[in-house]
Amino acid sequence: MRAIAQETLRALDVLVQQAGTHRGALLQLQIQLRALADRLVSNAEEQPVRGAVRIACAVFMAFVLQPAAGATYELVSQQEQALLAAIRGRSGRYMRFVSKSTESLARIGSQQLQQMLGGFGVGGSSSRCVLTLGASACLTELLCRTARETHFTLIVAESSPTGDGHETARCVASAGVPVRLLETAAVARCMSQVHMVLCAAHAVLQDGSVVGAVGCLTLALVANAHGTPFCVTAPHYCFHHADAMHADAARDVGPTQPTRQPTQQQTAQQPTMQQQQEEQHRRHQRRQMEGKRRVLEAAAPLPMVETEPVPTGQDEGSASSNMASDATSGSRGAASAVASTIERESPLQDCTPAALVTRLYSDVGALTPSAVCDFLYMLHTHPDG
Repeated sequence: MRAIAQETLRALDVLVQQAGTHRGALLQLQIQLRALADRLVSNAEEQPVRGAVRIACAVFMAFVLQPAAGATYELVSQQEQALLAAIRGRSGRYMRFVSKSTESLARIGSQQLQQMLGGFGVGGSSSRCVLTLGASACLTELLCRTARETHFTLIVAESSPTGDGHETARCVASAGVPVRLLETAAVARCMSQVHMVLCAAHAVLQDGSVVGAVGCLTLALVANAHGTPFCVTAPHYCFHHADAMHADAARDVGPTQPTRQPTQQQTAQQPTMQQQQEEQHRRHQRRQMEGKRRVLEAAAPLPMVETEPVPTGQDEGSASSNMASDATSGSRGAASAVASTIERESPLQDCTPAALVTRLYSDVGALTPSAVCDFLYMLHTHPDG
């Protein structure tokens, strides 16, 4: 995902550096950038890739085109050329920063990880345990860098259905870290041994919610129940200025929608305490009646089954074998009929609320979820970058 996002940023930077010097070049550049961004998003095949490309394009244009914010297009040639020069300079400066983003994230995250694990120097405790899920170049680099300073054991959830956890396990094990692979469904069983959960983000929303590989939300909920820190690695070009995912991503991710205050009419329509108690009593009675009905159905005598007489000239053994084969074929037909009605879901992402996230390790620093909004505001308004 990181490589795809950086390739997207490089394509946008090439377009900026090749911008013309004729009159109207500023407006033409903005139109071309948006057209290229739309084309890059549409060319992405999978939903997580489309989301990463879309967010990278939004961050790039928000930062690079900031000098032209609010500018009219009735500019004299000198003013337009000055704005284009400023945009080219910001684009080049931004790409130099992006080229070092993985190294910066690993350095910042490694310092924080050592403090949280309590291992300063080589003498750190080898009983410390980190749980992770999925695969990410930033996550792998952070873990390998931390392993050079602190001893710890890594538990990797396999990350069904993609199986990305196996790639992370191989990379980190080659750095000399003890690694254990685990079924994602068994994370609650081992959470009492874990000192920290560390996952990679596909996107970080404005409110601090984290969109990641499916299973991150499960890890966050279990970690919260055990009082274990849940941290996330995310370069700054994963930060998105929306409170919810794009419409086509929301169908797969299902993020939490922004909280809205009820209107006066909605408040007046809300049930009173007495009405709520009466409704709860009615639900309890319905559950009792349903339970009694199920008990009566379970205690009812089984219906008598009439057996067909054995045809003449056929012994009992062959008749029983024929009946068994008929029953087997009938059960197979029924099973295939039932299987044809079952729908299989294989989501690739889920969304973790900001309240479950302890810390975000990024190339711009170690952030709390609430600091994401401040960073995005600075990205859109800071004139000097």
